[in-house]
Amino acid sequence: MSLPQTRTLLAELKLSGSLARLDQILEDARTCQWTPEEVLDALLQAELDHRRFRATQNRMKTSRIKQPSSFEDLDKSASRSLTRAEIVEIQSLAWLSEGRPLVLVGQTGVGKTYLAQAVGNKACAYGYTVFIFRSPTGWSSATRPGSPDRFSSSGNP
Repeated sequence: MSLPQTRTLLAELKLSGSLARLDQILEDARTCQWTPEEVLDALLQAELDHRRFRATQNRMKTSRIKQPSSFEDLDKSASRSLTRAEIVEIQSLAWLSEGRPLVLVGQTGVGKTYLAQAVGNKACAYGYTVFIFRSPTGWSSATRPGSPDRFSSSGNP
């Protein structure tokens, strides 16, 4: 099979991750003298990485997270009622896999939104579907039947 035919088949099968990396993988295969199994493995891994990346991007888009917050950038010097141990527990996402919700309540300017967005970013990267909203208007739209913002039980990986 020729290289143009391979490209056509990859495109037809919608294997865009493999298609995008095909030239680099073939070049690496030539230089490192890969076996056919190693080439196939690299193509499949490229596709899997691409699909995971796209899925994470889609989850991020639908989560309504407005900024790229992260736990690494969290201001540790800010005065919060959360202890370091509680922040570590929140960051671990164990509460999420156990089905427990996270509700952040506090005074204005203490970093609730930033922390929620950091949690949301990490959860999206770990395969969870996230929806972030601010109350009081968020509660009414998230519970109204037929609302596009309505909570659903689907979304965990």
